[in-house]
Amino acid sequence: MKKIIALFLTALLLALTLISCDDSGKLDFTGLNNDELFGTLSAISVNPEDYIGREVKISANVSVIYSFGQNRVLSNVLIALDPTNCCDAYYEIRTQDGKYPGIGAEATVNGVFADGYIDVSELITDNETPAPDIDTLSMSPDEVTSFITDYADHHLTSDERNKTICIVGHYTMVEGYRYLLGLTNEGKPTWEIELGEIADGIALPVQNGNYINPVYIYGTLSYYTEGTNTYACINVSSAQKVVAVMD
Repeated sequence: MKKIIALFLTALLLALTLISCDDSGKLDFTGLNNDELFGTLSAISVNPEDYIGREVKISANVSVIYSFGQNRVLSNVLIALDPTNCCDAYYEIRTQDGKYPGIGAEATVNGVFADGYIDVSELITDNETPAPDIDTLSMSPDEVTSFITDYADHHLTSDERNKTICIVGHYTMVEGYRYLLGLTNEGKPTWEIELGEIADGIALPVQNGNYINPVYIYGTLSYYTEGTNTYACINVSSAQKVVAVMD
């Protein structure tokens, strides 16, 4: 806990030195590296009232606040991780047309600070992930549980092999094997699926005891064989930290 507090204070002090304005008084936070962005979003979150009414331009990854119990996105945010890849800083964005890029997309946002969020007038992104064949965020919690349980128990049908999938879960490791778990409102697991190959450059959340490690996975339904046994898994193409709530 002391380490987290120290990192937060360091990031906050850093952010206070990074605030720049153009001739119109608009705050420009583009061009920040990840550590600077973490500090900037932390500073805004601590004192949001200081920014209300200010115009802003900022570039960051898009993520979401996600409900484990409801298996749905509650709101969209800009996010940055701290230098240890453990903690996150985020701030809500709201577009006027209700449309948002996919989770993990890099976006540049122009807008105005409202009460606790940025009212977005323009959102620019150029690295959208293709829509998956199977979008579990469009399913109910029971439907996700049924699909993943059946998939893991019965391995792959010919129709399922190599299909792309997106899914949010709790990332954990057990005896060197990597898993994604669904959770109830009380934090009890509802389903699990093993993660297979991880694409180069993909950073999964840092393990930290019983800390919830919510992550959005985009990957391919696959399998691997050990001895005479075959196991279903998801090969990970991309991963993005999300902010989860237990409601």
